[in-house]
Amino acid sequence: MWCNLAQSSGRKVGVLSYSQGGANVQWALTFWPSLKAYVWGFVAIAPPMRGTAAPAACTALVAIGGCFPALLQMNLNSEYMRALNAGTDAGSGAYAQVPTTTVYSANDEIVTPNIGRNAVSYLEGASNIMIQNICGVAHVVDHFLMPADPGVYAVVMDALLNQRPAMPSNIDASLCNRIGNYLGGAASLLATDLRAIYRTVIGNTGQRVGMILSTLSTLQVPAEPYLQMYVCQRGYATGCTPYGFRGGNRKQFILNDLPIGRTLGGLLQSKQKKKKMKHNS
Repeated sequence: MWCNLAQSSGRKVGVLSYSQGGANVQWALTFWPSLKAYVWGFVAIAPPMRGTAAPAACTALVAIGGCFPALLQMNLNSEYMRALNAGTDAGSGAYAQVPTTTVYSANDEIVTPNIGRNAVSYLEGASNIMIQNICGVAHVVDHFLMPADPGVYAVVMDALLNQRPAMPSNIDASLCNRIGNYLGGAASLLATDLRAIYRTVIGNTGQRVGMILSTLSTLQVPAEPYLQMYVCQRGYATGCTPYGFRGGNRKQFILNDLPIGRTLGGLLQSKQKKKKMKHNS
């Protein structure tokens, strides 16, 4: 997509990411370095560049059947994060591959811990800006409100409008106190969240329950997926596989050992069988 945008516009593009997207963009720039020719810069909001301690909950989930692959990969010290941050050469994801800005919060409860040079959002060679260093320690912003925060907006716009990494000295700290804009953004996010909750929980309840059961029985894996061979070919990991992902086979419903699990699993299987018979007829 970056290539298409750059070619159609006749100029390089700026890439903006949020949350896990930051690590994913850095991964793409690391393992497909030809992309760098199309990108003038990269701005990452609340990125887990080094992973995060939040997915530690996966430990309990794995004990009862599995966790989502992306969460396992975002964990601190995961194989994915060790490969991204190998640091063995200048092309490693441990270093900024294009002019890069990271902006993050000390209060982030999802991408954590995020303080000092050991902050998980910190990227060597980038302009790393903890929003409290601009707006003050009393400026509390959690993970989900980062995209709506006026201070974060000021950092992002300084980078995008000037097509360079954001410079803290250029950012007007008074923007942090524009509470009206902040509340407006938070309200817009709340409306989006409420719509998503309605569609997920209330709209077409039967279908939603089926989707949840299907997710629990098919998308969870008992361990982090193996990295693909191109990662090992760069020397950033060992034990890669050319055959897909660990735990790729369909799993049994994770609660099968419990009475309610057997009941729900049976309902799901019955529903899938009827759907298949209807399709065949």
